[in-house]
Amino acid sequence: GAGGKVIGNWARQWQESHTEGKDWYNCGSAHSEPLNANQKAGLGAWRRLQEAREQSLRARVAPHFLFNTLNSIKAQISRDPQAAEATLDRLASLYRQLLETAECATVPLREELAFVEAYLGIEKARMGARLTVDLDVPEELEDCPVPPLSLQVLVENAVKHGVAPL
Repeated sequence: GAGGKVIGNWARQWQESHTEGKDWYNCGSAHSEPLNANQKAGLGAWRRLQEAREQSLRARVAPHFLFNTLNSIKAQISRDPQAAEATLDRLASLYRQLLETAECATVPLREELAFVEAYLGIEKARMGARLTVDLDVPEELEDCPVPPLSLQVLVENAVKHGVAPL
């Protein structure tokens, strides 16, 4: 679908823009001269800023998402115990991945997609038929390195702003 193409293009651009010696601020454009010392220092500072933002994001994801998910599980327990168990399994998987990637600068796109799929499964439990998703990412991009949680931010915003309220 269109979402898979956007993710695929984003992953290609991110990989190209984060290759040493590339003009990192032009996202892999035709201008790709080697970096000078000042540009390398700037790149290092930019990467440290990105790491700080990612750490901040990890801290923010935890409280509100956990609260919402636990409320969803509570509602499912009496109505559909198997669905509650599946949501709890997804939540455990999601937090396991958060812990495993806490110190990683990048992860393979396939791992980021698994994280997003777990996240979307939890959101689907909350939203039901109002949320439909079709991930279509080319296989050749699955090993592409991306920052952890980078797709989650895009997907969370898409869910928040693209799904009709009750």
